[in-house]
Formats: sequence, structure tokens, C-alpha cells
Amino acid sequence: MHGGLAMTAGMTPRIDGTLYRTGRIGAEVSHEDAATCVRISTGNALAVLEEALGGLDRIERCLRMTVYLSGAPDFVSHSAIADAGSALLRERLGERGQPVRTAVGAHTLPGGSPV
Repeated sequence: MHGGLAMTAGMTPRIDGTLYRTGRIGAEVSHEDAATCVRISTGNALAVLEEALGGLDRIERCLRMTVYLSGAPDFVSHSAIADAGSALLRERLGERGQPVRTAVGAHTLPGGSPV
């Protein structure tokens, strides 16, 4: 936390240190599994913040969310898949969990993660 802002980065869909899925969305990873990956990644970010801040109640507002997605060449559903992360923020933070969001396509992501 710095100047009242807390940030996370590099949140991949890991459960107990292992990627939930690897591959590209629309090729090796279904849209449904990709949405699950986004929820896991968002949940991981919230867990880090919860521990660092001593609780999610200390979050006044989530300001920004960027979701990177690695898809097959014909993948175009970036925003629809990223919606899963936005939904989780609203579930966990209510009105405070409505950030500005960007969904970005990437050729590859660390460890072969789809998101």
C-alpha cells in the first residue's frame, strides 16, 4: 500500500501454486474454463489484498482492473470472458467493486496461462 492505494499484479489462475488451466482460449481452453480462470485470478488478487490490508472492508473502491487473455487467432470474446472477474468483484465488494476495466489480448502469458 502506498499513498492510500493498494495494487496487485501478475495474478494468474493458480490453485495451491498450480495453474488451473494452460493454453489459449478457443483452442485448448474453453470459454467457460477461461471465465473460471478469470474468477480464480481475481479471487487470488482479493486474497492478497485481504491479507495485506487486514480485511476487504478497508477497500474504499476498486479503481482499475486489467485482464490479459491469450486466445486462438479467431478469439474475439475478451470482454465477455473478463466479465467473470468484474462479477466477482461486485459479489465480494458490492458497489465498491465496480472499476474501470480493460480486457487485452496477448499472444502468450507467463507459464502458458490463458489469463
